[in-house]
Amino acid sequence: MSISLKQKIGFGLPIVILSYMLFDTLLELFLELLDLAFEGIEYVFDAAIEHLFDTSRHTAQVVTFYLLFLIAAASLYRLSRRLPGWYEAFKAEWIDTRHQLGAVTLDYWHTSSASDRMKWGSAFTIGVGMLMWGLLI
Repeated sequence: MSISLKQKIGFGLPIVILSYMLFDTLLELFLELLDLAFEGIEYVFDAAIEHLFDTSRHTAQVVTFYLLFLIAAASLYRLSRRLPGWYEAFKAEWIDTRHQLGAVTLDYWHTSSASDRMKWGSAFTIGVGMLMWGLLI
């Protein structure tokens, strides 16, 4: 049985609206779950090191700290090695998109009539005027 478009919208739209309305609560819940997961991983490392190497609780916590610090440092190093490539790819895509949008806009502007250009000009002028008036008040 397939789900109709109305059913998909009827189910998805309330979720989107609630997500928008409860964004701060959902963000806090996500961060709290992330912290809980980290604490759980830390506890598992502590217990494993304490059991495997027969150390005290403090020694296991110190070893766990440095182990997690090493994992975080290695992850940050790998990220720092990949960031320049990602930046260059993003920049090239951004420039390409800007050029395409500029070409489409210029094409539209050159093919539009004088009355359409006047409408766009007046709408822009009124919009900027309303913005400036709003900033002054």
